[in-house]
Amino acid sequence: MSDDTRKVTVGLIIVTEIEGAKWAALSRRGRHKIGLRDGKAILLPESFAGVTQPTVQGGMNEKEKACRLGVRDALIREMTEETNLDYVKILPRMLLIQKSDIPFRVNHSFAAFAAFKKVMGLRFEPCKSLQLVCLAEVGNIRTDPRRDGFYKPGIVMFPDDKEALILAFERFEELKALAERRLR
Repeated sequence: MSDDTRKVTVGLIIVTEIEGAKWAALSRRGRHKIGLRDGKAILLPESFAGVTQPTVQGGMNEKEKACRLGVRDALIREMTEETNLDYVKILPRMLLIQKSDIPFRVNHSFAAFAAFKKVMGLRFEPCKSLQLVCLAEVGNIRTDPRRDGFYKPGIVMFPDDKEALILAFERFEELKALAERRLR
């Protein structure tokens, strides 16, 4: 790897259909996260509390950064840590929709389609919750998490995550068709 010290992250946006309308299943950060201190679980303040992010999102560790399949491995690890998503079923149905290269991070964003029933069965790690967002709401999403976090109503995302959400909706039909082909 080069001397680039930016954080490298992976994300997965799950899109679904409800009565013909396009929706995305996103994750909303709570006020706290669970951490460990002296082997005991404790509540820690969440950075960017209230910010909405892809269904699954997290950083790559050093081992993953050094591996040829590191992005895939990091996404599998994050799916396992953060949700009950079955990566064996999701991986063949997902598409890389964006690689954002911005000053503070490099983010690999993926998207996949899942049936609404599967979306409603999603379980998130403690202190996060499901946030369903329809295509019509995307224009109202604010993109300044440092200013608009937990205490303001509405949806707040990082700019590159909002861009990935838009791209996931643009490729909705392709993602749905890919999922249907894989189910046969």
